[in-house]
Amino acid sequence: MAEADATTVKGDFAEAVFDKGGRRVRFFTKDDRYFIEARGADDTIAAYEVRYTFGHEPLQQYLLALPMGRLQAFDIAWDTSRGRWFSLQSGDRPNPPPGDRLHWAGGFYNWNSTCGFCHSTGLEKGFDLQANRFETTWADVTVGCQACHGPAQEHVTWAEQGADRGKQNGLPVDFKTDRKAAEAAVCATCHARRRELSNDYRPGAPFYDHFLPAVLRQDLYFHDGQILDEVYVWGSFQQSRMFAAGVTCSNCHEPHSGALRGNGNAVCTQCHNPSPPQAFASIRPLDYDAPAHHRHQSNGPGSQCVDCHMPARTYMGVDPRRDHSFRVPRPDLEHALETPSACSNCHDDRDRQWAAARIADWYGPQRRREPHFGTALAAGRRGEPGAAAKLAALAKDNAAPMIARATALSMLGGYRDRRSIEAIVTGLKHDEPLMRVQALRATAGLPANARVTMAGPALSDPVRAVRIEAARAIADIAARQLPQALGKPFLAAANDYLKAESSAAERPEAHLNIGVFFQNVGRPKNAAVAYNQAIRLNPRFVPGYLNLAELMRAAGDQAGEAALLEKALKAAPEDASAHFAMGLFEIRRRNPDAGLAAIARAAKLDPTQPRFAHAHALALQSHGRHGEAVAELERLLAADPWYRPGLTAMAEILAETKDWQGAGRYANKMLALNPGDPAALRIIRAITELK
Repeated sequence: MAEADATTVKGDFAEAVFDKGGRRVRFFTKDDRYFIEARGADDTIAAYEVRYTFGHEPLQQYLLALPMGRLQAFDIAWDTSRGRWFSLQSGDRPNPPPGDRLHWAGGFYNWNSTCGFCHSTGLEKGFDLQANRFETTWADVTVGCQACHGPAQEHVTWAEQGADRGKQNGLPVDFKTDRKAAEAAVCATCHARRRELSNDYRPGAPFYDHFLPAVLRQDLYFHDGQILDEVYVWGSFQQSRMFAAGVTCSNCHEPHSGALRGNGNAVCTQCHNPSPPQAFASIRPLDYDAPAHHRHQSNGPGSQCVDCHMPARTYMGVDPRRDHSFRVPRPDLEHALETPSACSNCHDDRDRQWAAARIADWYGPQRRREPHFGTALAAGRRGEPGAAAKLAALAKDNAAPMIARATALSMLGGYRDRRSIEAIVTGLKHDEPLMRVQALRATAGLPANARVTMAGPALSDPVRAVRIEAARAIADIAARQLPQALGKPFLAAANDYLKAESSAAERPEAHLNIGVFFQNVGRPKNAAVAYNQAIRLNPRFVPGYLNLAELMRAAGDQAGEAALLEKALKAAPEDASAHFAMGLFEIRRRNPDAGLAAIARAAKLDPTQPRFAHAHALALQSHGRHGEAVAELERLLAADPWYRPGLTAMAEILAETKDWQGAGRYANKMLALNPGDPAALRIIRAITELK
């Protein structure tokens, strides 16, 4: 990041025009200053001055100053390699309207909140909630020494005194004493997909007191842990054998320049060679930079270590980023899990089966193929029979990567069998905070007394991220049946939770979370204040309206509920969740035709959301339109074959229409997921009695 001037701006501002996707943007200079003419938040075209450049290559963005202290990263960037302007908006919404979160003036592109922490040094966000403005400051506009080493006053004093260079240098973070721990904590603050838990982090502070990293979520990673969305390296590296063996970021990267420690394969062969270093003596001695290993012609495609072990995925249109899990290509596994294949990346005219056959030719059909955690994660995501047992086994597998085990724990919340409960209890006692956090999340579906027993002790956990999750896990119990001994620990942990959410007070989502918490602890007035705050920050924020409507419903105020749902639809006419909520409201007030129409609209607007399709099918069934209901469920189950509510609805509709053969088929699928499923057993008994 740098101030915009002739030495830093790389884009074409000589009356250049971007005209594509219904947008026309002009780039020009005036009095040696740089401007972008575009449609702003108020839906009018205006010229905005470029205050800072953001990035260097392969793309450069530009920060524009808006009122109330906001700096916005413009969503049309300069491609430094091809010399062109291009849009960062992708998918089916290339031109989000003003007021939308993805509009360049919206929350997603706000530098103060989204970008500044990692791209500047000593950032103080300085958000004033009441004024809805930023007074953001920094120690250094770009990334400087103190971003990693911490405040340097003591270091300056140490240097001025001519202290012994072999002694402690006065810096808060000493990377020499325990490099792995220091790098894992400091690098992860920016090189991880994570959420911030405070505004007062300083380098060297305990990582999990200020951040909570994401696990291998379905929206971020493929089933086998390969990168899907932008995840910034940490979550990938945590999966690798290299991390488990003690390799750190600086083994491969020079931390001050960012350069690799070698050219091409040399960065890998510094360790992976016929004489491995003593620090990594477990490496098999071998000439890895040879056709006998990589099976490709030397210096040609496929001969570089990264080609097979660090496949790249392109983000922001032109920025390829390499997967840092350093995985061994497994086309057999990738075929089964339908995940990307390093082999198919290059051999795009071949499929994974061909690649698997080639591997078998090279190494023999009996080649040792180790079990992979991706099999369990895929089963859990797909809701397959036996998923709970696989996830529980992964969660307790000491040989598996910690982040994969934590992910498995996070997915066990929907299961109540003995093995799942045992895995959750074990996770709650684990030394790794990420395991404890995800085990607490897995308690969500358990009865109140079980949750109190499991989560209660974690209210006093020494790690803030764990205490926060414990408070959230039992918030709905606090107002009615929390043991007296847990009263003070809960209040302290709840305060931690509210402070963590308030650290992102500029985001409507934070106030939504605060409102839900207050609603759970039985304080609806506080919840209403939080929801209204979310709407004040973003009048198009649909969840705020819907949660307020739910408060009205709980209070018996049907007119208030209706008014809020109407406001949600007016604010975002194409929001599926708003139509869905209106549909349920209409059904409750005995207006089934209007309810069916609204739910059908929701299902059409968002066909990826199974609960919308499921509700649409049930609404069709209630109207006696069984054929259409079955067709809707068939579409749902084609996309998600083991979606339990869909299987149940299909079995019951087919039983209602006396299609006993079809009903029995789906009932047996239900029993495959849950051998004691009462609805399935009822249908099976009815079929047996008929026979």
